[in-house]
Amino acid sequence: MSRPIRARVRMPSTATRGDEVTIRVMATHPMESGNRRDMADNLVPRDMIHRFTVDFDGERLLDIDIGAGVSSNPFFEFAVVAAHSGAFTFAWHEENGAIHTETARLSVS
Repeated sequence: MSRPIRARVRMPSTATRGDEVTIRVMATHPMESGNRRDMADNLVPRDMIHRFTVDFDGERLLDIDIGAGVSSNPFFEFAVVAAHSGAFTFAWHEENGAIHTETARLSVS
């Protein structure tokens, strides 16, 4: 069983309408593929985040399927145009069914 995901979201809390806003997110997660062996030559159990989604006020902006080739602590960076104030919801979906979410608000003037 994996440790709980620790996520970091870096983005401005305010923007002017029409500005491009850069959002950076990282999840602290081992991303074990199930192919690596430990010091005792036992296979390390598979433990992966298989999907990452981003919603803004209930509207899906990103839906990324993550494969076994992604390294530990996956990092994503993307930009959006600030149209109106609202809340981003970031969700990391683990293969074991657990979903970790973080929310960040953007205030647009």
